[in-house]
Amino acid sequence: MGLPPIELVRARVEAGRTESTAEHVNSLLYVAEALLKTYTGAIVAGVPDEPNRHRYRLCHKLIRATGIGEWDEALADVSTGPASQHLLPGAALLQKELTERVGRGTWVYQAVELLHQALSKVLPDIEPLPSRVDGRRWFSTLVQLRNKTRGHGAPTTDHIARTSCGKCLARGNWKL
Repeated sequence: MGLPPIELVRARVEAGRTESTAEHVNSLLYVAEALLKTYTGAIVAGVPDEPNRHRYRLCHKLIRATGIGEWDEALADVSTGPASQHLLPGAALLQKELTERVGRGTWVYQAVELLHQALSKVLPDIEPLPSRVDGRRWFSTLVQLRNKTRGHGAPTTDHIARTSCGKCLARGNWKL
């Protein structure tokens, strides 16, 4: 029997850490993409089958998604869009994490701030963070960062490693 998926992810991040900053950044971005997809799938599962077919529409969109931007759009829909009105009570807790605006001193703000700092190294003209952010902002910032660092026309991994973007992402303990 093989390792559980979370152990495989940890091993990949550790291997990337020892190989190079660029590989470490790439492995962290893979983990973040997996988190986006897992979180989105979990909250979409909290939309019951109902006459408006929101769950079907979201699942249809995700199955045919060609990029992580579509996963972020589905997350937006289920957290604040039309589908959010039909969430089961257990999923409403996830919705609150996504929509509640919090300020400095909270883990959500710190997570958004660190990702925003990394993105600002790639997009220097990005707007500064407001004094309060919601959890959804982390996911939308992730999509921007991923697309600017690994999407079409992205800089090479060597370039990312030389910039402080790689250092922003790789610093800290990113323990899973």
